[in-house]
Amino acid sequence: MTTSISCHHCLHPSFTRRLLRALWKGQSINLIAAPGQGRQRVLDDVMRHAPKDVILLYADLLAYKSNFSGFFRTLKRQMRYANCSHHGEEPENFGAFLTCVRSQGRPVWLLLHRFDAILEHSGVDPAYNKQFFTDLNTFNESSKMALLC
Repeated sequence: MTTSISCHHCLHPSFTRRLLRALWKGQSINLIAAPGQGRQRVLDDVMRHAPKDVILLYADLLAYKSNFSGFFRTLKRQMRYANCSHHGEEPENFGAFLTCVRSQGRPVWLLLHRFDAILEHSGVDPAYNKQFFTDLNTFNESSKMALLC
């Protein structure tokens, strides 16, 4: 990744550059802000300026709070759009999906907007369980994978 990233039109240019550099290094980041402070815009800026060889996966978890299978289908569809597959097979569960993601040999950034929606207790799909969070933690095992939520 080049050291000079032009983010002059970004909502928070220097912050966006720091996020991009951290993600490129494989660092996972919790993006915390009150509603209306620009989290979606920051995620849009990150996606717009991500290096071309990065596989970007994005989901708004508020939209999928009660629909884990919809969330999972969305990520699998994005992997197909990035021309990524795992021996032509569709992963059957989230852990297998992340194993497939790791096997791509390219950097992968998973951007999960409004992650806090699945931390609430009412109306959350039970598939967002302990195993889901354990699987997400596998992003820390690879320098080519980064999680921004």
